[in-house]
Amino acid sequence: MAAKKLNKRATFSPTWDEFVGRERELETLKVAKEKAVERVEPLRPVLLWGPTGCGKTTLARLVADNVVEVNGASLDGITIARTVFEIRRKKGTLLIDEIHAVAKSEQELLYPIMDGGKFSWMGEEIDANISVIGTTTEIARLNPPLRNRFSITIYLPNYTKEELKEILRKASSKMGVMYTDEGGEVLAFLSRGVPRNAIALLDMARDFSDTLDEKTARRAAFALGYDERGLTPVEKAYIMGLYALGGKASLVVMSSTLKLDPSSARSIEEFLIDIGLIGISSGGRVLTVKGFGYVEEMTNGY
Repeated sequence: MAAKKLNKRATFSPTWDEFVGRERELETLKVAKEKAVERVEPLRPVLLWGPTGCGKTTLARLVADNVVEVNGASLDGITIARTVFEIRRKKGTLLIDEIHAVAKSEQELLYPIMDGGKFSWMGEEIDANISVIGTTTEIARLNPPLRNRFSITIYLPNYTKEELKEILRKASSKMGVMYTDEGGEVLAFLSRGVPRNAIALLDMARDFSDTLDEKTARRAAFALGYDERGLTPVEKAYIMGLYALGGKASLVVMSSTLKLDPSSARSIEEFLIDIGLIGISSGGRVLTVKGFGYVEEMTNGY
């Protein structure tokens, strides 16, 4: 008996037509790209910024041709030189993820590329008519000379729950899962406005069933560590850590307690603030009455 042929793992990488929301932003980038093609020139430098997992890199890949992706934190002079020569051959796009992490000396190598399509290396200058797209979660950390060189700057906020349900519906169809509104409602709530979270939950759900109903959605959430209120393990650790510190602590102390950098600790706080478990005061992070109640429920076997 012949072995069953294995299908390639299904994923959700949307096309222009499948991309949910961002209509104005999509139109801006479409027009800019079309005109660049007409003029036979690179797309003007584009900066996409916003929270983690909200489609910056996905959108960049849609607009970019023959993209070469690099991470800002690992970008050095040699990498830039090698990448520029590679992209020149492909007539492609340099995509720099987390561009705020690029060191100042390397940023200065990017300036002439973005200004006039030139690249200076080891005392020589070459034509480098390539497109540059940057993505960042921390636009405030970009040096003004770099930030001001982006002709098109687009902010991508968190998605609404209805948009996330539409993303889940389209992804379910591509991944061979029967979508139900009840299951989509659960995953959209847990996703916190972030498509990446929604897809991760959907991927887990299809391990349990070919139908995304409410039971399957909750089973997937439990498997990934979400509790009944929708908190992740690290958020639960935050609440318990703040409680252990007496219900009040500074961001620095909380970051140290969780062994995270302040930026990561801040991102954890967003949902906890939204659902009223913690508050921010002049004295630091404070556990609310609702927060104390949550800890009581956890310690009593929530």
